[in-house]
Amino acid sequence: MMRQRIGKTVFVYLFLFAILTTINNKNFHKFLNFKVINLEIQGLDYETNKYLIKEISKIDLNNILKVNINIFKKTIESVNLVQQFNAFKKYPSTININLEQTELIAQLKFDNNFYLVGANGKLISSPSTNRELPFIFGKPEINQIIRLKSLIDKSSFKYVDIQNLFFYKSGRWDIETKSGLIIKLPETNIKQVLVNIFDIISNKDFIIKKYIDARVSNQIILYE
Repeated sequence: MMRQRIGKTVFVYLFLFAILTTINNKNFHKFLNFKVINLEIQGLDYETNKYLIKEISKIDLNNILKVNINIFKKTIESVNLVQQFNAFKKYPSTININLEQTELIAQLKFDNNFYLVGANGKLISSPSTNRELPFIFGKPEINQIIRLKSLIDKSSFKYVDIQNLFFYKSGRWDIETKSGLIIKLPETNIKQVLVNIFDIISNKDFIIKKYIDARVSNQIILYE
């Protein structure tokens, strides 16, 4: 008799548990079906942020739990100004995206259009020139521009003091400073050459010249 009562009790508990579990699962699923209502993007100018909000809103955002942050990557990286980004979910209905703008290192012109060169290796269309950035003449690869800037930064020269950069098909560069000094660099050993030239022009006895020619190995020639 006792065994039957225990059996019935267990059966009732299992039956109630099954019902409650079914109801709770349905309600729980409904409760967790959060649609993304707010997209908060910051880090670039207002128009670019607005553009990205519009483009990302085209992605399926019906359930924040199912949104994979990586699906934003292609859309965000289509904006060449972006260096990197991070995104996180703010429950129940917001996604925050913080953008970092790439460093602008130079400017150039081709096909009658102006472009800014980003440290991220991309070209950014520009309506006009930027007086703060050196202008590039010639047709270098972007990685060659980035490499030259890195070498200049590692020397004692200040990159902000450079007015123009001239690139030749041989892969060689000339540098023109804002003071009008033109430095003809060799194809190799650029960093050490820049260090040596800076030591020369920093000497109090240095007589200002128009050109410094370091194209020949172990020689630095100064002339008007």
